[in-house]
Amino acid sequence: LAGLTTIVKTCQLPIELQNKYKELSSEYRNKQSVEYKKPNPIKVEQIGNFKYDDISQARDKLRCVIDSENDSNISSTWYQWLIASLYSRLQPLRTQDYINCKLMFDNDKVSNEINYLNFTNNTLIINEYKTDEAYGQRTITLPIELIDEIKMFTTKTKQSIWLFPQMKNTTKPINKDQFATYCKKAFGNGITPTTLRSLYVSQIVPNKSAEERQHIAEVMGHSIATQNITYSQYNSVLHPEICSKVVNTGVKNDIIIQFSQDTIKCIHISQDVTEKIQFTITDGKLIISGTYQN
Repeated sequence: LAGLTTIVKTCQLPIELQNKYKELSSEYRNKQSVEYKKPNPIKVEQIGNFKYDDISQARDKLRCVIDSENDSNISSTWYQWLIASLYSRLQPLRTQDYINCKLMFDNDKVSNEINYLNFTNNTLIINEYKTDEAYGQRTITLPIELIDEIKMFTTKTKQSIWLFPQMKNTTKPINKDQFATYCKKAFGNGITPTTLRSLYVSQIVPNKSAEERQHIAEVMGHSIATQNITYSQYNSVLHPEICSKVVNTGVKNDIIIQFSQDTIKCIHISQDVTEKIQFTITDGKLIISGTYQN
């Protein structure tokens, strides 16, 4: 911790933030001596050679399968195909964003309390999601190709009000386990929605501009710091060979410091930082992210 303490002092943080750091660093030390449940990391061997761009190919193959089906009832292949369409034509959203989503054909029925797809303006409105308290309502404009594919899917779901209704009872939505099962069947046993989010940020985002990265983070419902630390190529599980390199988000108002024991793993401090810093402990590491007052 000595190295991080030096950096915190060098940054000339306000005294209240220095005190907060001391409090969190003490909590970090305590966690090192107490066993606690850690999140299950994504393992490289589970992903294999799968690339995010492979989703489009999977979508087209699944489309050929459903086009050859003569059954009037919906099959699991339709669910796999729609998931492939969503993840190939949009930035990867969380499972919760989709399974809690209703279909709206009338502006008078819109709500600020649920997730819904508004067909009157081709937008996906996300109100209920993991980080909704931090980022509020998200509005995502859907491409016309995806709208057409969703409408095609609804012809098989007996005009259910849910984007992903249960196969045998279309009055109820599928659950997260069912969604994950369809995802694995579509792309491979180790590929989950969380995997797809990690692969997207790791493989696609590095080629984007700073403005595009900010937009992607907003659509996906997380911060630039989360994008770089949790999902991106700086994830030590996905890319252990480069996890110790300096993080450069290309976005101002951002500070990222990650360490394990007394070793600094990643650090980026912008020249123009204003607002606040967030302290979190993730997978045995204290992460300081956000912004601070000069």
